[in-house]
Amino acid sequence: MSGFSAVRSSSETYKKDKRRFETKKVPTKTSKVLELPYSNVAILEEGKARLFKDGNPIIYNGAVKEIRGDLQSGDDIYVVDHNGNLVGRGFFNSHSQYKVRLIARSFEDEVSLPLSEIIERRLDHAISVRKSLFLPSESTTAYRLVNGEGDSLSGLMIDVFNDLVTIQSSAVW
Repeated sequence: MSGFSAVRSSSETYKKDKRRFETKKVPTKTSKVLELPYSNVAILEEGKARLFKDGNPIIYNGAVKEIRGDLQSGDDIYVVDHNGNLVGRGFFNSHSQYKVRLIARSFEDEVSLPLSEIIERRLDHAISVRKSLFLPSESTTAYRLVNGEGDSLSGLMIDVFNDLVTIQSSAVW
């Protein structure tokens, strides 16, 4: 009996969490050409979207079927699956095998905000997490304020050493 209740509670948890991974639908034509409401968009190859919906923020070149828009590295870009369902938003990089660094996913409320506001919210959250860990403290004055993917700011690291702050980015923003 206890095994059954554990399976049942696991199933209930899955049903609750499943909503996080639902995507927003966008209209498609009956032909093979997707009509999308975004001017800058990366369309993923069939079968590739799940990896990014499940949490990987780095969209590599091999996962992208098509890029639409007049894009420069660092531009805001929407990412959709092969059916036109929104996966998320991020920054485009034409010079890297990592074509897009996702900053927001379709299930997050922030996905429709300007990217600058999303980044500001992520930075504020990182600061509050470090404060909850009592950083900085009298005994700990060196710490990582932003840890890239762990703080939903893919490619960005910010370290604090006493009153010195260093910023390192492996992404084009």
